[in-house]
Amino acid sequence: MLQLRLFIALLFRNSDLAHFRQIQKLSKLKKRSNVGPVACMVLRHVPKAISIVPMELKLIRLPMSDRSNDIAQAVVHLERGDSIIYPTETLWALGCDATNEAAVEKLSQIKGRATVKGYVLLVDGLEMLSQYVSHITATMRSIASSSTPTTIVFSEHQMLPPNVLGPDGSVAIRITQSAFCKQLLRAFGKPLISTSANYADQPPPKAFEDLNEDLLSAVQYVIHLEVPEPMTQQVSTIVKLSPGGDIETIR
Repeated sequence: MLQLRLFIALLFRNSDLAHFRQIQKLSKLKKRSNVGPVACMVLRHVPKAISIVPMELKLIRLPMSDRSNDIAQAVVHLERGDSIIYPTETLWALGCDATNEAAVEKLSQIKGRATVKGYVLLVDGLEMLSQYVSHITATMRSIASSSTPTTIVFSEHQMLPPNVLGPDGSVAIRITQSAFCKQLLRAFGKPLISTSANYADQPPPKAFEDLNEDLLSAVQYVIHLEVPEPMTQQVSTIVKLSPGGDIETIR
């Protein structure tokens, strides 16, 4: 354990910490046999002068309780109108308070994306969804609660800023199936923007280490813990219901 601590101390002292400002306190590390599956990535580039201890040091495992600290910190930033990067059941996402027009505008500037395209919003369940969508049919409820990540386009909505809407004035919302995202949304109490964590002209990252370092530095908080459940590593399906009840797959 002493070797591990010395290695980590040297690694972080000699490396660029710009995009790891929220690394968990190393003092909370416990013996490997006592920790949960949540993990944070160690920096990828190790100075040549450092001798790596022959142990499994690619991931530093953290107690499951550390998740609450990340959620609390994220909520503070979301309430300020900041942008965050966080894990979902599909991809690493760039997000902010979906009800805050100024926050959405700032996120769009960071991503380099035109707001006229609209965004996908995440909610934690049907109760939160019903606060922003007045008419939810039985079919919509069934689709929204599916275990397959599925986003529904709603024509009728309320209390949402114009820069989250699509060109036709509709809004795309998904009930997340991620246990972590549900916890975050319940703590925050409002929908989050969920757009892939990449610049508009770049492909979505498939893993945390694929995230653009400039993008990591541009946001105010990064939830860098490994996702407890696997990601699909692809965007969600998007569907829209016609007035007659027919389901149209948009993506």
